[in-house]
Amino acid sequence: PLNTLQRLDDNVVAQWRQQTIASNGTLNPAFQQVANPFQPAGGPPRPFNGFLGQATVERWRTLAPWPLLGDMTMQRTYGFSNFNSLQISLRRSMANGLMFDAHYTWSKALDFSTNELQLNGFNNDQGGNLNFEIVDVRNLNNNIRYSPNDTPHRFVFNYLYELPFGK
Repeated sequence: PLNTLQRLDDNVVAQWRQQTIASNGTLNPAFQQVANPFQPAGGPPRPFNGFLGQATVERWRTLAPWPLLGDMTMQRTYGFSNFNSLQISLRRSMANGLMFDAHYTWSKALDFSTNELQLNGFNNDQGGNLNFEIVDVRNLNNNIRYSPNDTPHRFVFNYLYELPFGK
């Protein structure tokens, strides 16, 4: 949430919220296409094999330690996360000694990237590996489920009441 003393244009706030809330968890910036830094900005392209010969590459490839060596040990994650929410806020400014804020969020979080053992801190690298999960490798969509940290309903209420004495 953006809090400021100046009022922002409603269109700006709506656009910002739509982009931020709707795409939370679904747009991974590592896989966005960016200009290939190993190719000249103008003129004929350099004759590289593979992804380096293309005009655009995925952003993560430009951040790899030795991108000219290719995909020697890099693996792409097949994780998935999706978060959707409806957020409602009600605010009453100070009047007659009472001020309050009420916020309600209805949400759904789906993923195929974490499991309950990871969230509870059971990554045991000394001996037994407790971080296991049964995965359907033929159809990864079968692995999508409610996230362990899904909180479908959240209500927050705060208030300030001015007492009639001590003024």
